[in-house]
Amino acid sequence: MDGVPLDGLVARMLARSPFDYRVAPGDGEREVAYRLRGSAVLDRGWCAVGDLPGGLERDEYDDHAIQVIGWDGDVPMSTGRVVLPPRLPTEEACGIVVEPRGGVVDVGRMCVARSHQSLEHAALIGLM
Repeated sequence: MDGVPLDGLVARMLARSPFDYRVAPGDGEREVAYRLRGSAVLDRGWCAVGDLPGGLERDEYDDHAIQVIGWDGDVPMSTGRVVLPPRLPTEEACGIVVEPRGGVVDVGRMCVARSHQSLEHAALIGLM
């Protein structure tokens, strides 16, 4: 296929982004991701404050997921996760197996803080 290799394209897009995207290395930054998700679901009315202990939105898949956080300087502004096999949320929710079994991941729980949402979707595009 002609064109720019995907890795090169992604590297160029991220280099031009005003934001920094990093994998959460420990429990403290993982909690930042869960808190961003909690704020998003509360903001949209998808659940009540009492449904989120400590304001954290998380589930059983987070224990074996990679959490990615988008930063605007020192301000966390977006997050998403990559759930590694086995036990992918979409497979379990839909009762399916995505082939090759064990060779795919589940990307989800993406959100952008209201303060960083815009028509250009720059914060979300960089996260993806």
